[in-house]
Amino acid sequence: MFVVLCIACTKHPGWEESLSFAGENRNELEKVLDHYSRQEDPLKRKAAEFLIENMIGKYSYEGEILDQYDRIFDLSDSLIKEKADNNRLQQIDTLFKQLNKEYGNISLNKLQRKFDSRTLSAGFLIQNIDQSFSDWQQSPWYNPKDFKLFCEYILPYRVANEKVEIYKEKYSSIFSSMKDTISGPEQMMLAINTYLIKEMLFKPYRIFWQYNPDVSISQMERGRRGSCRHIATFTALVMKAAGLPVSVDYTFWGNRSGGHEWNVLVEDTSIFPVDILEAKPMKLTYKPAKVSRKNFRNSNWGNLKIDLDEIPPEFIVNQDLDVTSQYVKSYTASVPVVFTWTQEKRKHGVICVFDNSAWMPVFWGNIKKNKMVFTDMASDIVYLYGYYDNGKIIPAGHPFLLKADGSLQFFEPDSRHTQQVFLD
Repeated sequence: MFVVLCIACTKHPGWEESLSFAGENRNELEKVLDHYSRQEDPLKRKAAEFLIENMIGKYSYEGEILDQYDRIFDLSDSLIKEKADNNRLQQIDTLFKQLNKEYGNISLNKLQRKFDSRTLSAGFLIQNIDQSFSDWQQSPWYNPKDFKLFCEYILPYRVANEKVEIYKEKYSSIFSSMKDTISGPEQMMLAINTYLIKEMLFKPYRIFWQYNPDVSISQMERGRRGSCRHIATFTALVMKAAGLPVSVDYTFWGNRSGGHEWNVLVEDTSIFPVDILEAKPMKLTYKPAKVSRKNFRNSNWGNLKIDLDEIPPEFIVNQDLDVTSQYVKSYTASVPVVFTWTQEKRKHGVICVFDNSAWMPVFWGNIKKNKMVFTDMASDIVYLYGYYDNGKIIPAGHPFLLKADGSLQFFEPDSRHTQQVFLD
């Protein structure tokens, strides 16, 4: 009891914010800190501190519409068990369209958020910490110096906003026999992907690109179909159970519409990216404008002077790591403000790529001395920069090509020399 009281009174900024936000669940989080204060392994106490400090802002979604759409995963499960052919699998598409017509598309803004710090029990967190240490320390590639990587990419119980479930012990047991015959963590990643393809019968399925929420472990186990995002999240979770420091990297393409997500093994001085359900190292198919990495650690945005109204909300919510330079040659693009914001003074701008129909923001930057500055932008891509205003992009200058050598080529309209074009 004495230890718990000391924890509650200790003025540690990270803990205090999370403990205060936890409300009635504060006692559960304090039980975790108390539990590891009584143990001999100081690393487990540090791991508990890391989870609780960075738990704030983590959540999953819930709502009646999700319960209705859950029928898709049950249907997919039954069809795959029956070894249905592609024609019968179209029943998944039919059901999805029926649900969409009856209940509408799933809008994340209309769902309820279930915050981890307010709902997770001490028992769940202790079980996750103990199992994560077991998976890490019993790995053939265990290195005690990798504790930071362990906290960032093995210890966390979630990757995105999927429903939190207990799963690590199950998949640790499934993959334990593989470790004895595999030479390294890279080969282990490839072996797990092979297992997902051959044993669990996982496949991408296009209709799931329209399913906006993240998918839980149990949903993927039933459905065995999903978008690249759903499959990458599941794969990262089960790879953590194999003691691998794995996350999800994602991009918005710079030379075509859409984006992509994949898995990456994060090592001390290198990375090993692997595409979803591929048994070989990944090669980028298109040009990424920006590459980000999902991580559990919260950023220090709270210490930065940011005007949140000037930045797209997805950048604020995610706060993921910018890892563009780990994949491609990147530069800082410092571009002049040609069209000044006529209302209040602006601090930030956004930079966009064209997705065949509209300019889509991929990053944000600061405005300094009448210039917008965007760091680590991939080269050989055409960008447009501007102001973000309630979902709209207002240009602040002309489109430009960020060349392979880092120089900029602007595309300014020539209003003096015009041509007539006739369209049939």
